[in-house]
Amino acid sequence: MKHHAVLLLLLILAGASAQELVAVVPLPDSIIGLKDPSCVVVADSGRRVVVAGAEGWAIAIDCATNTKSGRVAIDPGTAVLCANGSGTKVYCAHNRPYPYQDSMVTVIDAKTLSVRGRVNVGKRPRALAWNERLCQAYVANSSSASVSVLCGQGDTLIATWPVRPNPVGIICSEGRNRLYVWHWQDRWLSVLDAATGTLIDTVNVGQYPSACVIKPGPASALRGIRFEAVRY
Repeated sequence: MKHHAVLLLLLILAGASAQELVAVVPLPDSIIGLKDPSCVVVADSGRRVVVAGAEGWAIAIDCATNTKSGRVAIDPGTAVLCANGSGTKVYCAHNRPYPYQDSMVTVIDAKTLSVRGRVNVGKRPRALAWNERLCQAYVANSSSASVSVLCGQGDTLIATWPVRPNPVGIICSEGRNRLYVWHWQDRWLSVLDAATGTLIDTVNVGQYPSACVIKPGPASALRGIRFEAVRY
């Protein structure tokens, strides 16, 4: 029998950084379960971890006890989760495989585990990012070649910005007011103004970029931000 679980890891700082496995939380059971978890996010000021996947459920795990504490029904095919700065809300992007053309983001209240609302975005939303400075969420829509901008206060669509084809990832640098969007089957990473969506630059990162991270570092071609792209 195939088992799926969420692994909660604790980092122990003792000289060199060591890792210690604290708990394993099985997700499928007879009461509340998730057979195919695909994404996870920390929410509710670090008190909860929310997990979602293909089945149309979001499950909360209590970080103090490492046990499941509840669930809420959402649309199926959840591909990615993103929390706002305080962790009070979780955004869920739904992206089922072809022939579906999902275009919905569900917003969950992380404290009550209830659905606050649902927002129509572009086709097949693949990635989410949060900007605490502007109180906005960004959605990369892979089949619409666009980025949707959601107001973090009213959870409404306030803008749609065109980008290069197949945007599959997005991250935000609040300090520099920049969005970095990478495109599947493309060699380019787009740099956008996070407030206006204006294209600032494009960077050739090699074909099939699949993951990226921003961290502080010495000056580079991206104006003081060291950008790392991981490709298949």
